[in-house]
Amino acid sequence: MAPSITDAANDEPGLTRLLAERIVALRAMPLPEAARTAARRLLLDGLAVAVAGAGEAAPAGIRRLQQRL
Repeated sequence: MAPSITDAANDEPGLTRLLAERIVALRAMPLPEAARTAARRLLLDGLAVAVAGAGEAAPAGIRRLQQRL
């Protein structure tokens, strides 16, 4: 039987634990310059989109709703 997300009823580790163990086992490796450049560009693009969209109607409406709560 495949492990479920919460598998406390038996001895099999749950999916969360298996995922956590895999993440902990990862080791940092040097990235090629092209990958670093692409990651930097995508991060800056995402930030620019967030800043540009902050003044749009939808975020402003959410802010007003949050203030009423």
